[in-house]
Amino acid sequence: MMNKRDMERLAKRVAKAIVACNPIAGQSLGADSVETDAVRARNLLRNGYVTPGDPWGWSGGGGLCTITLEQRGYDGDCIVPMDMYSMCDSHNALEVSCAVGDTLGDGLFVESINAAVSMVYRIGC
Repeated sequence: MMNKRDMERLAKRVAKAIVACNPIAGQSLGADSVETDAVRARNLLRNGYVTPGDPWGWSGGGGLCTITLEQRGYDGDCIVPMDMYSMCDSHNALEVSCAVGDTLGDGLFVESINAAVSMVYRIGC
C-alpha cells in the first residue's frame, strides 16, 4: 500500500513520463514558444491533469494515480496529457498510455477507465 507521499512522488513520475512520451502534453495554451519538459510536467500537475491516488473513486480503490483527459478550459490551462480521439500517434491515448507504462517500469501500467479518465495501477495490486 502506498502512502500519500509515495503517491505524490508517483504523480510527479507519471507527469514526467507523459511529457517524455508526448511532445505536446502540458504545453501552456497560448504559449509563444515550446516549453521544457519540466515546465510541461509541472503544468499537468498544477492543472490537475495528473493527480495522486484516486480522489474521485474511478478505480474502486486500486488506482495509484489519476490522469484526466478532458480539457479544463480555464486561465493558465495546458494541453491534455493524451487524447482518446486523437489520430496522431504521439497524442493518442492508447499509444501514450503504453509508452508511459514502459517508461515508468516497476510493474506500473496505465489503463483507460473511460474517454475522460485513465488510471495508473501496479501489476498484482
